[in-house]
Amino acid sequence: MAGPAGAVGRQGGDEGGEGEGGDVWAGARTLGASEERDEGGLSSQERTVIRLLAQGLTDEAIAKRLAVSPRTARRLANGLMERLDAASRFEFGVRAVQRGWLPRTE
Repeated sequence: MAGPAGAVGRQGGDEGGEGEGGDVWAGARTLGASEERDEGGLSSQERTVIRLLAQGLTDEAIAKRLAVSPRTARRLANGLMERLDAASRFEFGVRAVQRGWLPRTE
């Protein structure tokens, strides 16, 4: 399936471009364009990974939600853990709350 010229995005298995994840090219950006980041330095994809990790999803489940390979999902999760110097996903969750990346729940 071809996307917009020069676009880089997630590819799905649905030939129509519509499916469980919506329009496949909705998250596409022009090749070479910098990714927008929030005040915490997080991309939208990283924020999604953080939310999914907080829900207890596995790398494989995160990969399916993001329409990426499990290896890419693992790389994203590990990169976030390294940024917070967390040795485990539990420690990552605690530090993500402390950093303000996740809401504090009572």
